[in-house]
Amino acid sequence: MATNSQLFGRHLRGEQLNEAETQQLERALTDYDAAKLFTDSLQNGTGKIDLSTVRAEELFSERAVLHPITYVITGTVNILNSVEKEIAWTGGARGDQYYPESYACVKPLDSNMIKFAPAAWVETNRPILILGDFAFTANANGERTVYLNFYDKTDALLGAYTYTVPASPTDITTITFALNERFEKGDYLTLSVWQDSGSTLQCAQADLTFVLG
Repeated sequence: MATNSQLFGRHLRGEQLNEAETQQLERALTDYDAAKLFTDSLQNGTGKIDLSTVRAEELFSERAVLHPITYVITGTVNILNSVEKEIAWTGGARGDQYYPESYACVKPLDSNMIKFAPAAWVETNRPILILGDFAFTANANGERTVYLNFYDKTDALLGAYTYTVPASPTDITTITFALNERFEKGDYLTLSVWQDSGSTLQCAQADLTFVLG
């Protein structure tokens, strides 16, 4: 099954979604301020958003206001038992010809690809939709948790969103998340994970997408 981030990217590129995919994407967006913009385009049968009618600030006057960029992971990421692991998005950005990384609304603050903050041109408190998923390799024991951690410019923790699910008894365990967040100047985000299977697990797949609301 496709992840919410993958469906969202297909939707923005104008690809047709089937009924089940449309319902999955609508469910992911229901609770957020940006939901109406996306669901209206799905419900009217166009299967895409007319980005040409939505404009960004003067610096990006010829670009759409939505700048979706997805960050991914490459290589092996070991997650020790009962130890919180901060994730480095070592695979970099995955965009397309319409949305290169240079136009991303959220960018990494460091070469380690751990901390993410709004680009300089994004206004303070502008809503940003954060979508993603993180999959742990198969193990039937314990729980899996994803933390979205928000910090201010002094590195003080402002708060965290916590997503916890029981382990799948037969397959990889995937946690999917979606939220609409606003950043003050200097705020940034990290993602960390935790598991208590009793063994070291790996990341089976992960992506993190930011879209300007």
